[in-house]
Amino acid sequence: MKKVNMISFLRVAVLALVLSNMSPVTVVAATAVMDNMPYDFPVTPDDDGWKEFTTKQEMLDVCQIPQNKLENMTTEALLETVLNYPLIGTYTAFNSIEDACAVMSDDFNGFDELFSRSDISEILMEKYSGVQVVTAKEVEIVPTEEFFLPSTIEYLFACDEIKNGEYSDKQAEEVYDLLDEKMKERESAGIYSTASEVYANYMLQKSGVNMLQAGENFKKVTIKTPKGSVIPEAYSRSPEYTKAEIKEINEWYDKEWPLAKRVSSATIKYNCHSYAWYNRSTSNAYWIDKGPASIYVKDGIYSKYTGGTARSGMIYYYNGGEHSGVAIGTEMVSGAQVFYVRSKWGSAPLYEHPFNYCPYSSKHVLYSKS
Repeated sequence: MKKVNMISFLRVAVLALVLSNMSPVTVVAATAVMDNMPYDFPVTPDDDGWKEFTTKQEMLDVCQIPQNKLENMTTEALLETVLNYPLIGTYTAFNSIEDACAVMSDDFNGFDELFSRSDISEILMEKYSGVQVVTAKEVEIVPTEEFFLPSTIEYLFACDEIKNGEYSDKQAEEVYDLLDEKMKERESAGIYSTASEVYANYMLQKSGVNMLQAGENFKKVTIKTPKGSVIPEAYSRSPEYTKAEIKEINEWYDKEWPLAKRVSSATIKYNCHSYAWYNRSTSNAYWIDKGPASIYVKDGIYSKYTGGTARSGMIYYYNGGEHSGVAIGTEMVSGAQVFYVRSKWGSAPLYEHPFNYCPYSSKHVLYSKS
């Protein structure tokens, strides 16, 4: 299906959904003088000090906005702050937009504050309307964050809907026009896949539209455990990221997580659960949406491990299925034993990293082969 046809299909599907059951947003006028300057994070991935953080929690500790500043920023300034959040790029590390939104809400105090503002929808649209899609000529010279800025704002559109409900009819029409504009810019640039259309894909999946019809092949497949049990929510996905997208995603994550070792490049084909439980090859062709631990335990292939220290080959199962990874050993770092994991970060790259140095909660259980 040609790209222009997919754009038309997305137009109709997205507009039909957003117009179907939307409620108006009330904008409350400011009653006090507001701070119009974005917050400057004390340390960012551009600083050498960022490389000194050895856990995700250490990163989060320096990323919280002081409460007085948080409450008094204008929504415009707060949006710029959120877009500058050092870990904003990790939304592609999760198995769904809903998961990414929930984790960022827990991790960063600026996130929930942004979506508590009554004028956030209008401010997001205003920002999005002024953003230009990076062209093929510009891709080698602009920062990675700028390359992904339209997609990142589309991610925030989705989070706005998740937290605040659908837009009003008027806002829906504005979203429709803006999405159409960005889709055409991406088509003209020739360096983007449909995976970059974050909000449109979120809306299509939410509406139950056949993603194959819409231009992305998100096809349900049947795959099984070694004992023959069907693994639910398994898919094959295409088209792949473009070369430009893969390069930019690799660089963005390498910059945000400098102590993690990239093993293989970003791909939409497989994710963490598929890699850890089903096939530990970089040629893995399947995406498993939900953590399959219970199926492998029921089959007697794996069992929960309570013996203490992780051993190579065991599976780290993070936060009830938020993420899965494979234990690969330990190293002594500054006199302390550090446990390392190899895991695929959503549609981002495959990394080797300390178990608590990744975009996910460090809470986990271990599974060993029975």
